[in-house]
Amino acid sequence: AIGLCLAGAVSFRYSTIVVTAPEPENLVAVFEFLVKGLVALKYKEHMDFSIIYNGASGREETKCVLSVEIHKDHRQIIKYVRPTETDKFSSAELVAIDEAAAIPL
Repeated sequence: AIGLCLAGAVSFRYSTIVVTAPEPENLVAVFEFLVKGLVALKYKEHMDFSIIYNGASGREETKCVLSVEIHKDHRQIIKYVRPTETDKFSSAELVAIDEAAAIPL
């Protein structure tokens, strides 16, 4: 549900959206539904938005999305930020927290 909400935020022209979770692997479904939402809103991958992945290599690492950059009408970005990097939250117009119970206070 968070991913679809983020696609809605893009349609409302939010420019900088931060998503946080304990690890980027926790956000696979969030980014999957974000992309599905963008496609439903008639955005086209490679033309209207780009998906940025981590540099995973080998069997031990999981390939996961770190950010989605939208360049349809104006520059917009939805990016993963670690919960400990709180200084990066201040530049965001919207912060989404997934797996909140797993983030230590």
